[in-house]
Amino acid sequence: MIEHNIIDNIYSVLETEIKYLILKPGAILSENNLCARFDVSRTPIRSVLQKLETHGLVTITSRKNTIVTLLNFDEITQTIYQRIAVESMVIRDFIYQCNTLDVEKIKYYLNMQIDLKNELISTKNPVLKPDNDIVKAFYDCDFKTHLVWFESTRKLFLWEQIQNTNASYNRFKYLDMLAEGNYDEIISEHTAILNAIENKDVHSIESLVQAHLNGGIRRLGEQIFTTYKHYFL
Repeated sequence: MIEHNIIDNIYSVLETEIKYLILKPGAILSENNLCARFDVSRTPIRSVLQKLETHGLVTITSRKNTIVTLLNFDEITQTIYQRIAVESMVIRDFIYQCNTLDVEKIKYYLNMQIDLKNELISTKNPVLKPDNDIVKAFYDCDFKTHLVWFESTRKLFLWEQIQNTNASYNRFKYLDMLAEGNYDEIISEHTAILNAIENKDVHSIESLVQAHLNGGIRRLGEQIFTTYKHYFL
């Protein structure tokens, strides 16, 4: 039981660091360094690395070295395509069955994003490093906003399936927020979806979801193939 707890704790730390690009795509993870860092033997470290590989976050290249997986642009675009189809239907269902509390949850996370954006702007010389707590909180609010309509429509199995295959897309989203800092645009996209929900405008949902989920590709643009090309396959 103790070893399982150790494995879970180390996995959680490394998963978080990969998710928030603290461990960048292509970074090499040395077994020796991980053993020294977490003060454990090779056995739990190897279990952690195998679990990370199962979730598509690392590739084990040898007994001693492991590489954080590069972002797969083709996988990202296909994930967006899948999410547009699925999420548009989920939000339409949400519109027909949501209650006041559900809508207030969306407003709550939207207001949190606005507050976080203002906090970042008011910070003198903000350092947009991967571990910036404000950027991480903004990203988490985005995640929780989308979760609302999946929870309300009892589509959590679909949500979990999407998350389990999003090793590239979730990190791509964070790269978008970190690199571009175009929080007003993201907030505007969420606001448009909220307005459509409140007005029960089911016909505009797909185009709004499409614009929102493709936002990262639009904002990063050619930087995907220049500035950040070393992050991608």
